[in-house]
Amino acid sequence: MRLITLFTLALLAGCAVSAPPLPEEIASTIPEGANTVELHTAMPVDDLYEEARNMLVKKGFKIRDDDDRSWRIETEPMEVGSRTDMRITLRASPIGNGSRIEAIGHWSSDTGDAGFAGAGAGVSSTNENWYQAVWGENQRSSSAFGQLVLIMNDLPHVEAVYAKR
Repeated sequence: MRLITLFTLALLAGCAVSAPPLPEEIASTIPEGANTVELHTAMPVDDLYEEARNMLVKKGFKIRDDDDRSWRIETEPMEVGSRTDMRITLRASPIGNGSRIEAIGHWSSDTGDAGFAGAGAGVSSTNENWYQAVWGENQRSSSAFGQLVLIMNDLPHVEAVYAKR
């Protein structure tokens, strides 16, 4: 009931509702300062690469750079939360009898319509200020890293590692 009331008040006040929070069972496993999501799978690296690429496209990301020889993908920026854009870089590699994929995210809150009342006042709409998504650095950075975790969690994996690299 209280959550519904807060949500209703935010809508009435004209506030944007942010992206869904990271579930506590996942958040509690992420160390302070983590900036990389690494997933381990039993899939061959080519299959993991293709699966990751398809997942990003289904989520609405546009692919900026796609190198299937080095198993690297970079996305164009996309809004992932209230006035927060993120671009993602993925790199897959073979390990043992499977593969792994590492993801890092960069976020920006520069918006063309921020105006004087917004956090991005005076900043162009070209998103010139990009920051690496880092868990625990500040609220926006942690939120961006949490969104990266949620996005990557949609890939099949046997283990997830959150690390500072």
